[in-house]
Amino acid sequence: MRALLASALLALALGAGCTYGGGDIAEPFQRKFQWFSYVGGDDLKAECAPGRAPRYRFVYNATWEQQVRAYELERLQPGEGGLLRVHVLRGGARILQYWIFDTASSPAATTITRDVRISEEQYLALIRAAEASGFGAPSPAGLQLPSWDFYWVVSACADGRWHLNAWRQGQPGWDKLTFDRVLFTIDPTGVPVRRPPEWPRSWTEADYRLSYGRSTSNPDTRESDSFQLVVGREGLAGNLRAF
Repeated sequence: MRALLASALLALALGAGCTYGGGDIAEPFQRKFQWFSYVGGDDLKAECAPGRAPRYRFVYNATWEQQVRAYELERLQPGEGGLLRVHVLRGGARILQYWIFDTASSPAATTITRDVRISEEQYLALIRAAEASGFGAPSPAGLQLPSWDFYWVVSACADGRWHLNAWRQGQPGWDKLTFDRVLFTIDPTGVPVRRPPEWPRSWTEADYRLSYGRSTSNPDTRESDSFQLVVGREGLAGNLRAF
């Protein structure tokens, strides 16, 4: 019965479309079906026009089922700083499984959302750090962003133009990031940041994959919910199963 209900809800959601158009991305059901669009900044791109206040979205994937942090920044009037909304997600609903109730309803699942107003100095420091990290450079077309790895995706509408860039652990540009330190400093959630661990040097990519994917509702069961985003010339080109 649960499988049938999940299948019916899945079909309903897919039929209604999976484009993020605003709303609470921390809500498990919405996150399950609109996460790819949210990370890709589809709503920022659709609404981007000259004269609109700058908006930025920073998404940090510290392996999907362990921790994801999303920072949404909106510019106030010049001199007044900005508004920052922070989501910290853990044990999120599985993207590619029938079971929409699995980790989303588990006691291990947590979602924390906090809003904070940042000063003009903090706002400018963050934007300058993003530019110094290479945000304005061309997007790395073809870069794969698997759910089991660590990466950043940043999209923004500023000065009437939309842009997206991405960085993955171990790939060019990762060691030059500085905006992450600025964000983590002003993050009001109090949740420790999950950082890339020191993996054994002998590990291959297959080892990384196999270390990922245990069900929080049944730790003895390994469920493959791995997925990956792919950076295209004009944003995220799509998503693929990693294995």
